[in-house]
Order: sequence, then C-alpha cells, then structure tokens
Amino acid sequence: MQRWTWIGLVVLSSAALAAGHPEASGPKRTQLKASETVPLETRGGKLVVRVKINGKGPFPLLLDTGAGATVLNADLAKELGLKKTGNTEIGDPSNPTAIKAERVAVDRLEIGGAAFEDFEAVAWDRAALYSGKDAPRGVLGFPLFADCLIAIDTPGAKLTLSKGHLPSIGKGITEYRQSHGGIPEIDVELAGTTVPTHIDTGATSGLTVNSKWIEELPLKSKPVVVARARTVNSEVDVKAATLDGTVVFAGYGISEPEVSFNSVVQGGNLGMEVLGDYIIRFDQSAKLVQFEHTGSAIAKPKRTARGGRPRLGVMLAKSNMNGVLEITIDSVMDGMPAAKAGLKQGDRLIAVGGKKIAPMSDDDFREALGAGETIELTIEREGEELKVPVKMGAAAAAGKEGKS
Repeated sequence: MQRWTWIGLVVLSSAALAAGHPEASGPKRTQLKASETVPLETRGGKLVVRVKINGKGPFPLLLDTGAGATVLNADLAKELGLKKTGNTEIGDPSNPTAIKAERVAVDRLEIGGAAFEDFEAVAWDRAALYSGKDAPRGVLGFPLFADCLIAIDTPGAKLTLSKGHLPSIGKGITEYRQSHGGIPEIDVELAGTTVPTHIDTGATSGLTVNSKWIEELPLKSKPVVVARARTVNSEVDVKAATLDGTVVFAGYGISEPEVSFNSVVQGGNLGMEVLGDYIIRFDQSAKLVQFEHTGSAIAKPKRTARGGRPRLGVMLAKSNMNGVLEITIDSVMDGMPAAKAGLKQGDRLIAVGGKKIAPMSDDDFREALGAGETIELTIEREGEELKVPVKMGAAAAAGKEGKS
C-alpha cells in the first residue's frame, strides 16, 4: 500500500523533467490555421485535453506547463507501436534521475485541427499514478507549444491555439524565463520577498515554496503539517501557514494567503488552485505570459491561495489491486473534520455520499470528497458498517472572486 493524503493533496508535477533532454521534446513542425479552440476538461483539479496520436485516438492527456517534455504511458506507446529512439532518466527536482524511461518518436499529435509533427516523447509506466476508466494516458509538456500562442482558459473550459504574439506591454503581461527542463518561471513577491516561481498547471496545489523560506517569510502562525504530497518518484510532508502580507505576480495581488512549504520545490510553484482563476496565455517565442483574471482587472484579495478546498485531515493508505480501489485511514489529524466526526485509524472507506468507492477512479474519489459542506462517509470498522457525517465547512471557493 502507498500512503498519501487525498484532501489537501499536492501533486507537485504531473510529469517529470526529461533530465538533460529538454530540447528533444519540441516538435519540428507545427501545422495550425489562424486559431483552433478545443474543450478543456478538469479532472481532480487537473486539466485534460483529448488528442490523436499518429491518427489514432482520441486519448486523454494532461496539460502540464510544469512538464519539460511530453510524456506517454508505456502501454500507450506500445499500443501505438512508437519507435524507441533512446533512453533517458526522469524524476522530480529532488532526484531528477530516479526513473528509467524511454524516448520514443511521435510522427503526429493532433489537438483539434492543430498538428504537431516529428518530435520525441518520453515513455514510462505511469499506471500507478492514475487509474480508472478514461484515466489520463500521458502529459502534454510545455515545449510542445513552442511555435504557437496558447491560451489556457480554465474558467471557460477551453484551450485555444493560435498564430501571433502577445504585446510586450499590457494588463497581466510579464516576462518569464525557462528554468531547468524548459518550465516557465516568473518572480513572485511574498510580502516583499522575491521568490522564483514555476507556473505549473500540472500541480493541484495553490502557492507552494521551498521549506527554507519558512524562516524568512512573515507568517501569522507556525507552519503545521497539513498533507502528504506525492511527486512522480517521491513523497514529502507539506506544511502550511498564513502569510502576513500579500502575494503579488503580474500585477495581481492575493492578501494574506495560505502558503504551503515542502522540501522538493526548488523555489516556488503556482498550481491550479491559483491558476484556475485565470486565462493564461503563453508566447514562447517572446517568453511572455499573460494572466487575465475573469472577474476584474486586479484580483480582489482572498484569504487562501489554495482556493479554500476543504480538508478531511487524514493520512490514507491506498491500494488498487486488479482495478479495485481500497482506501483505509492510516492516521487522523487532531482538530480536523475527520477527528471531529469520530473517524479512526484502521477505518476502511466504503462509500462517499452513497457512492461506492470500489468502481471509482482516483479523480472521481477526490472530487466526491469535496462535493459539499457536509459529506457522508460509509466506513467499515471491526466488521460493522457505519455511516458517518463529516462537516467539512463552507468551501472557501465561495470567497473566490466572481464566484458565489
């Protein structure tokens, strides 16, 4: 079994850096008319796009600006008969060579009417990360879109690819640089302290910075462990505290947000609980990014950079044997909703809101836990089945700009 948290889960990167080979992931040719718009799905806080590969599909792939290469599940690469071109090593920033992988040749990848031709992808066995019907079968990395203007419109649930460029000056426009692996990075100010920060649509978290900043940032309280985060090759404790000040990036401000800390991120990381409020446009040729808040030109202050998603407050042991998902409570955090509801270590979760867990995908389970202010968990304890109402509290999404 693998231990991790679902509520407050931080997936630091959907893919991994193609260590030492970021140049291999971009297409040699991009075929695109003036503009192409396709649906953008959200599953478990992550963005999914349907693509065709070498004329087959469509296949669901994650859209991850925090990935330095396009990544395919090993079984998909085999199914498509992709030719192996070499070997590589990938991993998270703490150990970028942890996973042995293959480089494979992709002739053509289509997103709607747009086509990306002749590039290398990374293939490895990602089955343990995602399961269930229609689970993502890979990741679209940032360099794939090097030759087009990309607009990631999460509020509008659409992805637009077009020709052209961003103006050098305008609302929400700022320069970015490419960190290791080609990931876009901007400077974010946290109460006046500048932190180099990745723009990472593959992370479900909000604002995360390296643990070294705990001693340097003004915080309203001592950081406490709130979750166990999973990367592609490691797990790490996540601490959180409220910043005594404002986070500023590209002209937008978030007042007194909750900031997460862990030892894996190198500087900072902006994930979907912040990015999901914006339309984000990237012009890779000019290295410009534009943030457009859908509610107003300048975002109103909000209390949390994590979007206020309720947390159950447990550590979970998860197994997925033969396609059957089984989840047991490994530990309970004092003072959190689970503890207040009387949940205990060893309780086996059977259903959420009346829906059986066994046939659920990982993403469906995560979404079910965040379905409302109060959820009903069906558990098995010492052979007895119990129904336990858990008061999660008002989803602080109600405090987000433009949302009720």
